[in-house]
Amino acid sequence: MASCRHAGEVKEAWFARTEEPFRRIYSCKWCRGDSKDAHRVECFSSRGTRQFGIDGPHTRKNGVVIHTYSFAGGASPANTPQGLLPVLPKAAFVAARDLFDEIAAAAGLTAVKAEKQGNETARVVYDLTDDMVFESSDDTYRLSELEDALCAAQHEGRELRVTSSFLGHGTNATKCIVGYARRSRCIYIHDFETELTHMPANRAPRARFEFLRQLQEQNPFKGGDNDRF
Repeated sequence: MASCRHAGEVKEAWFARTEEPFRRIYSCKWCRGDSKDAHRVECFSSRGTRQFGIDGPHTRKNGVVIHTYSFAGGASPANTPQGLLPVLPKAAFVAARDLFDEIAAAAGLTAVKAEKQGNETARVVYDLTDDMVFESSDDTYRLSELEDALCAAQHEGRELRVTSSFLGHGTNATKCIVGYARRSRCIYIHDFETELTHMPANRAPRARFEFLRQLQEQNPFKGGDNDRF
């Protein structure tokens, strides 16, 4: 089980091992409405230098400690042998980042700034379904119709662009471009605002790591006290 550090607020740090070292993998910054509080996922490995506070005061107010570092279940680096930490492939960290972007977008948060990932990996979410409707400037399509529409557009020497209304918002018909992923042999839609590439849900990798399932269940943007975020 990964060791989880927190300081009494929503931010958490999970400690694990990785099969392949990397520098940094990170998501977009997301905000709700006009709030300046940003949310994101960042993953650090041994190819970069990063320090983490793990004990003692985290926050002081008027000289008084109001938050301290602590570990869930008391499992800290001080008493947890390195060999007991789970070993995850690099793909797991990429998947965690992509899943967070998917959760944040579905919760109605706004991407503050589109950023290129530290490992140069495209950010992909597998969320396109048959019941979605895709709107261009002059027509509407179902998912099964997009490939033929793309072929027709390419034959005419033009791009096929759609709005982001399939995500529940957006009317700008130039914001998203439709393409065909030759390796995956399927349609994709790239959103230039969020820099997310949307692909059919049935093309998602079968291997969904257990901790990703837990992340979905513990969605910090679901009701309850976390609504303040």
